[in-house]
Amino acid sequence: MKCVILCGGKGYRLREETEFRPKPLVPIGDRPILAHIMEIYRRHGVNEFVLCLGYKGEMVRDYFGGIQKAWATQGRDGIIMVDTGEETTTGGRIRMIESFVKGETFHLTYGDGLGNVDIKALTDFHRACNPTVTLTAVQPPSKFGELTMSDVTNRIQ
Repeated sequence: MKCVILCGGKGYRLREETEFRPKPLVPIGDRPILAHIMEIYRRHGVNEFVLCLGYKGEMVRDYFGGIQKAWATQGRDGIIMVDTGEETTTGGRIRMIESFVKGETFHLTYGDGLGNVDIKALTDFHRACNPTVTLTAVQPPSKFGELTMSDVTNRIQ
């Protein structure tokens, strides 16, 4: 199973850091956010990654060994990096990597998507319910958007 990681946004909420590096490379401890995300997924058996690059994407390529710039390149350790453009929307980035996940169930997260989520249990839940999408979200409302959930079905309204 693959995990698509959106690594292309400009990271305005962390501007003091993202002026110099893309948000997925902002360090937490001795490693960037992206390394922590990938390690969480690897611990749950997800070992293939598609990174949707945009803003300062060359720095992500350099982090994984300086792979030459191309539309899509195969990196080491099951990593595919796709240049999805600096101004592309989230949906546009997903559309651009469709050929890498076509017909497969895959995970999707943001390049700052750290959380205490049991990835294997989430995958098992998704397969048991067979929906088009299974989504995890935080409970507190956010100024960046929120979901309305049904109390009865636990589905997004």
